[in-house]
Amino acid sequence: MPQGIGVAVLGVGKLGAIHAEHLAQTPGARLVAVADPILERAREIGGRWGAKVFQDPFEAVRAPDVEAVVIVSATDTHAALIGAAVAERRAVFCEKPLSLDLAEAEAVAAQVRRAGVPLQIGFMRRYDPGYRQLYERLRAGEIGEVVALRSISRDPAPPPEAYVAVSGGIFRDQLIHDFDLARFLVGEVREVFAVGTVRAHPFFRKYGDVEEAMVTLRFAGGEIGQLEGTRASGYGYDIDTEVLGTRGALRVQELEALPLTVRTQGYVRQPTMPGWIERFDAAYRLELEAFLDGLRRGAALTPDAEDGVAALRVAEAAAHSLQRGVSVGVAAS
Repeated sequence: MPQGIGVAVLGVGKLGAIHAEHLAQTPGARLVAVADPILERAREIGGRWGAKVFQDPFEAVRAPDVEAVVIVSATDTHAALIGAAVAERRAVFCEKPLSLDLAEAEAVAAQVRRAGVPLQIGFMRRYDPGYRQLYERLRAGEIGEVVALRSISRDPAPPPEAYVAVSGGIFRDQLIHDFDLARFLVGEVREVFAVGTVRAHPFFRKYGDVEEAMVTLRFAGGEIGQLEGTRASGYGYDIDTEVLGTRGALRVQELEALPLTVRTQGYVRQPTMPGWIERFDAAYRLELEAFLDGLRRGAALTPDAEDGVAALRVAEAAAHSLQRGVSVGVAAS
């Protein structure tokens, strides 16, 4: 592939447009196509980077110069688009989740496995420089054996009600990143207990969802964890993860948008991170670079479809725990 891998981005909303920009500027990649049901949006992004424009993503998958697809479309299209890509022997990068339905996600993973088509799922925190350092230092034994994990994920404001209606709920949509991170850093989750509440935004109740959730984890190796997910912090985007070991702790925290503290009489203020795009911009670029590098080298991609299914299993168990008010076991992979 002397001119680089030909890539199509399927879905060019906020994140899809960012992926398209990264691909258009990444050596070894060619952004050859973009697709979006809103044709004007596809034309805007495609025109910006000289890519072919499609309204139908399935047509983009079949385009002859497409060798890989990056799926950033609505969640309910992920499984079908992966299936189309597998049929055309296109490598796949797919934003989480594979599906909102666990059985469908398992079927997709099995299809990918049978076909031997490379697939990477977009759990971008694995590629964030801070989390990579945490992971590597854990593996090096810097803090001894892992005892516990604590993680906080707080969005600044709730998503639109129309999005909440089809999102699959806080566990499948937001905290699935934390579930994947828990597996990545500590190991397989075997039991969860979840609680949640709605206080400021009653519309969550219409969809059986919550705006604040806490999940207690028990890992296969005996470690424990506590995860918090908040749809509306009221102050900014906040991601904070700490792993406690037998000889110390490692923590990733980045709340400040700028290294600036303002001190006035009676107040100390710091600018907060506005959102997930700004916080994980480097991770979004690095995960795509890893995807392309893996394709060039013929190396295994990570996180893969099995990781996507495993995180969804934890999310499903947490949703059942919330509904039933009891601890729920997580099925083994």
